[in-house]
Amino acid sequence: MVITTTRITQMHDIVETLQDGPESIKEILWSEGSWLGEEVDCAADSYSVDDRSRCQSCRANSSSPAGSTSINKCWCNAGFHISVATCVPSPAGTFQSEPSPFHCMPCYVGMFSPIGSVSRDSCYYCATGSYLKGLVYTYLDNSWCQQCAENSDSAYASNSIDQCLCNAGWSGTNGACIGCVAGKYKAEHGPGACTNCAPGKFSEFVSAYTDMCVECAAGSHSSDSNTRCLWCPANSRSLTAGSSVDDCLCNAG
Repeated sequence: MVITTTRITQMHDIVETLQDGPESIKEILWSEGSWLGEEVDCAADSYSVDDRSRCQSCRANSSSPAGSTSINKCWCNAGFHISVATCVPSPAGTFQSEPSPFHCMPCYVGMFSPIGSVSRDSCYYCATGSYLKGLVYTYLDNSWCQQCAENSDSAYASNSIDQCLCNAGWSGTNGACIGCVAGKYKAEHGPGACTNCAPGKFSEFVSAYTDMCVECAAGSHSSDSNTRCLWCPANSRSLTAGSSVDDCLCNAG
């Protein structure tokens, strides 16, 4: 073994440091252990590199056991997964419950979870008034809960926009709800169409959520759109709730 000037200096430093106590001994053995013939395990959350000459910290959001000899031992922490050599948060609709080298686990079909979830308990069904949007079993287009469009609603655990049904007073499909026009009404939440006022009745209300149609007075009849009552022609008269001009009968004489 060739003892260079550098080695002599290092040995002198060791002797000086040994006089400082146990902690200094640990430090010098760690830093000079490679040429002294001593091996020291890398600490947790690190691994040995360059022919075990030094320890390198694991990538961010990952951990490893003490004595790890490869970056492959640095597994992404709970709530993260590996993506292009980087640990990134679990996508929405998935979870990672413990350090792992694998992709995150998907929630059950029809369930959603926030980004970075660490437990299957974080998966939940969409609340009333929303629905599950996206594909569950993919790492490219993950799930989230989307609010139903205005004037529509859905039941708990809905998983399609088709389940966003129009409120009373509104009609349409896939959450595209349009208010009932005057002369019509819709009394229930659901996919049904608006209902016309009965013959001889009219309504001026828009988006009516109950039957608000009233009878036309005597001497008049309802219009074709049921939005108003029209007076009978001169010298004719109708009974209450006339539905057309045919109900207007000529007066005596």
